Amino acid sequence: EAEHIDILLTDVKMPFMDGITLIKKLNEDNIKLKTIIFSGYNEFEYAKLAVKLGVKDYILKPVDPVEFENTIKKVCAELDEEQADFVKQFYLYSLLNKADTKGILENDDFLRSYNRLILIEFNTDFFGKYDGGDANILTLADCMGDIEYQYLNLNTQQSVILIKDEAKALSMDLLKNMLEKLHNYIFGKTGQFMYAAVSDIIDDYHRISDMMDELENLMSNKFYQTNNYIFTNDISDKMPVFVQIDDDVLMKQMKQDIKMKDVTFLRIHFDALCKKYRS
Repeated sequence: EAEHIDILLTDVKMPFMDGITLIKKLNEDNIKLKTIIFSGYNEFEYAKLAVKLGVKDYILKPVDPVEFENTIKKVCAELDEEQADFVKQFYLYSLLNKADTKGILENDDFLRSYNRLILIEFNTDFFGKYDGGDANILTLADCMGDIEYQYLNLNTQQSVILIKDEAKALSMDLLKNMLEKLHNYIFGKTGQFMYAAVSDIIDDYHRISDMMDELENLMSNKFYQTNNYIFTNDISDKMPVFVQIDDDVLMKQMKQDIKMKDVTFLRIHFDALCKKYRS
């Protein structure tokens, strides 16, 4: 608790607190580190439980020095990769917020082929409650398919996705379908409405802060076009609308909105119900 620890080596059998209990306690306290567990007991149940708790490796005693060295090298490589990813995210965050990026990265070529920006937004603290700011926005990787992207959580309500489209071959329809899939999954799991603003092609990634300003303005359309959830520069009445939402889910959400006196969400959920039956 007093120091930041990268790697924990622990035995299973220890006085006062055994290794499994120690790891559980660390998980409960949300202390992030890499754990390697040792045991002289070749018991499958220990191994299964250790894996469930996120242990990086499970080594039997007496410890084989070669096995131990390989394990340490693997864990250190993971830490180095995570550190590099953190620096890249910090650089991207600074770039988006027009902050000074000098000295953060020696080489920012990793962004050179990323040329389209998507702003994701919720009306509630979605990332604080449901996603914890994790870099996967639930099933983002599944919805993106083979599309390469950089993801960054900005705050509890907003995230951005930077798309790599070197050949500029990704159509707006494809991106909308991907976002529709993501929206429907999130709504089905959490009852939360996701909004997305999609940029045009960015010729220079150093301009993404300017593009971010444009997306913020584009996102303001959610207050005036309550039937739409995807906003682009070619907004029209023919834009796809997320329908086919389960009536029971909407009714439960509306009851909850009334109970919580949440007028914004009550209007959104009621409009969604009306949209489904308007024809």
